[in-house]
Amino acid sequence: MNPTHNESRYFKTLLLILFLIGFVSSATAQGRMKEINGNEVEKYVATNSVNKPLLMFLSSTDGSCRPCIFGNGGMGEALDSLKENYNVVAVYFNPYRDIYKNNKNLVEKYKITGLPTTVIFHKGKLIMSQAGEIPNKAKQFKKVWEKHFKSK
Repeated sequence: MNPTHNESRYFKTLLLILFLIGFVSSATAQGRMKEINGNEVEKYVATNSVNKPLLMFLSSTDGSCRPCIFGNGGMGEALDSLKENYNVVAVYFNPYRDIYKNNKNLVEKYKITGLPTTVIFHKGKLIMSQAGEIPNKAKQFKKVWEKHFKSK
């Protein structure tokens, strides 16, 4: 029995999603990126953005958040070049709608308009908050670092 076009497309999409989930999970599992819970964010920002800027990646591994799955994909490759200039941490909300139900203070305080969102802090202050996929992450975050922190 040959699969229909829609079945084949569904299967390919499912494989891609599983691959990307594994890609991000392996980055956190290999110690390349620390992972914290949503209720730890404020304390973590206060203590880990003092000496170096803190790059926080808020996302979900929930398969129903497609932007999260695709946004997660590039973080692993960007991490090695980012660690020199940033403390890097990930916060995953599963299911992805949990951020809006149980973390309203984070949504308001850090201007989170959707997931994935990348937030940069320095000395406890919000420097940047950007929702959505960021193409060429390593290059973009290097530009932010040069603009805000290089001469300081």
